[in-house]
Amino acid sequence: MSRHRKASIVATTFAAVALAGCTDAGGLEIMNETDAGIEVNVDGIVDMVEPYGGVIYLDHGCTEGDVTITLADGTNLSVVGPVCPPDRIVVRDGAAALVTPASDG
Repeated sequence: MSRHRKASIVATTFAAVALAGCTDAGGLEIMNETDAGIEVNVDGIVDMVEPYGGVIYLDHGCTEGDVTITLADGTNLSVVGPVCPPDRIVVRDGAAALVTPASDG
């Protein structure tokens, strides 16, 4: 096997392993813990989330890019993507945080 082919196989395997964590099509959850509605943009899907409410994108899996959140006062927040379940986005106190659930093990 040529050196170039070995490098290509290693690079392809590395890319597949690196992306494996972002292939699960679980539900992407966004929680609004503020007293005002917010607008969320997930991969071009724009939804309004009520105060102290939330939205779950069932079987969405990982986002293709960043998630944009617009607060009631017009402030735009960005969560760098991809964002993958089971992580969720929580909006509170003028900020958006990516929250990873505690492991059961």
